Amino acid sequence: MANPNFANMAARAAAQIAQAKAAGLPPPRRALLVQRTMLDAIQKNVSPGVVSTISRNALARQSIRKHKSYYSAVRFQFTPTPNQANPNQIDYRLTMNQPLRAFSYGLGDSMETAGFIKDFGQATEAETNLIAKGDTNGATVNITGISLYLGETSDARLTQLIWANTWVDCTLNGVDRYVLIGRMGRIPAAGGLYGSGASMVQTPTASARNSMVSSLTNGMPQMNNYLRLGEKIRWNPLSREDSKFQVRFQVARPIAAQAIARPGATGIEPFDPPTKSGQEGTYVDVLVYLQCEEIAPRSKQH
Repeated sequence: MANPNFANMAARAAAQIAQAKAAGLPPPRRALLVQRTMLDAIQKNVSPGVVSTISRNALARQSIRKHKSYYSAVRFQFTPTPNQANPNQIDYRLTMNQPLRAFSYGLGDSMETAGFIKDFGQATEAETNLIAKGDTNGATVNITGISLYLGETSDARLTQLIWANTWVDCTLNGVDRYVLIGRMGRIPAAGGLYGSGASMVQTPTASARNSMVSSLTNGMPQMNNYLRLGEKIRWNPLSREDSKFQVRFQVARPIAAQAIARPGATGIEPFDPPTKSGQEGTYVDVLVYLQCEEIAPRSKQH
């Protein structure tokens, strides 16, 4: 090991291998043999304890890169109020002063910052996969795209009003805007709503109990469309700068819808629009999915 000629040969071999790789050529076989001989000599002359320590330190510095989709739900909750001039009319209003914040809560937390009423309960895996508020569990997350999924029990007519009157942005510190994304119809990238859905706040025809509201789209949601960001956003672990990533939804102006209840009669179906917050027909749920790469320290199990 102390032989200077051997050390010089090993250095020349390493340089030849590096030059060959840089030129896109296979390394010289003689250089590979010299390098292999050097590694064998090191292994024979270094104690097992030192080898073990070096291996542990090398593994500790390694990181694992994998795809992961973080998600978080928000709710646009309308307030149903009987109309004073017409007792059969229910007014549904939404005036949102503070933005709804996706990724502002973790499992087991209240979701009031995301628009859910207090009686809804605590967050579960149906609403988010964040273990704790803003916590990536020590990982650095490179976000390359965003998708918006409409909640299955959302009212179709209220959904149209929300999509038409809401803008979206991102923040990395919970306060300042990092990037303005724009209207919700831009997310997914192909954009818009798709198909049709039942509405409890759109007065149905006399022969129906509810109304079917159709939507237009210029994309195919089944094709896993998402908005690809122009440049990636880095979400850092807690205690570091840019660690409070959130997607925020802001209603640009007050939104109102009306529904008129009617009793059943011969040839006429009854229509009873919802009257309490939290009932189906009074809200729009949106689940935010992030297309991202997670960079985390190697697990001790690997």
